[in-house]
Amino acid sequence: MKRDAEQTRQRILDISGRLFAEQGYAGTTIADIARELGTTTAALYYHFKSKVDILDSLLATPLAAYTKLSLP
Repeated sequence: MKRDAEQTRQRILDISGRLFAEQGYAGTTIADIARELGTTTAALYYHFKSKVDILDSLLATPLAAYTKLSLP
């Protein structure tokens, strides 16, 4: 079950990243993401508290990599 949740969470991130790139962050709604995922907004909120939380998760890996490169 945990694996399913991790896969769903990754699908949300993949879909969100694509939609943010295509429509912009402000132009993308939680409903847009849920529709692409084929679920309800309530189910999406099970995995992420908000659209900002999704964006934070999308940026976490590149920011961590950047931080490693920036350290002396």
